[in-house]
Amino acid sequence: MGKPLRAFIALILPEEIVDCLVRIQRSMQSKGLHIGWVRPENLHLTIKFFGDIPETDVLPISEALQKTAQAMNAFELSVETLGVFPGIKKPRVLWSGLGGSTHALQQLYGRLEQHLQFIGFKPEKRSFKAHLTLGRIRKPLDPKWLLTVITDCGRFAPRPFIARRLALYKSDLQPAGAVYSPLCEVALTD
Repeated sequence: MGKPLRAFIALILPEEIVDCLVRIQRSMQSKGLHIGWVRPENLHLTIKFFGDIPETDVLPISEALQKTAQAMNAFELSVETLGVFPGIKKPRVLWSGLGGSTHALQQLYGRLEQHLQFIGFKPEKRSFKAHLTLGRIRKPLDPKWLLTVITDCGRFAPRPFIARRLALYKSDLQPAGAVYSPLCEVALTD
């Protein structure tokens, strides 16, 4: 049967947006924020995280992804804000927020969930909170200082981009960090 795959579906970011996010990371680093930064090649917008799945699920998930993509036009999003989850007092994740056609993104998520439910995947219990993870915070940080860094580095004009491609990735956890490999890639309708 084979070893289970750690898998997720993500929106692939254009190179210029990855570059923008890396500049934001570097700006925050220059202010003394030392956290576990997401490597440039791993920056993406997670749509659905599966965790471990059997290899036999790759084909039906890929087909559900293709059906979703065929029913959706490409749409504009923008990188706009910075924030932390779950909150400033005990932050765990540093993220960049999205603007633009977020309703289209919600529609994409909803359609994908429907197609996945049809093949046996339970829908998420939590609501979909679209964000781009920039880093993970492993040690306590002073909330006031962190808020100052976020405010200073979050002063940038929105960076628009067209959401065009989705992929099903497998994630291999390595000592140096996760390595993501696409298993299937699809394009939204133009």
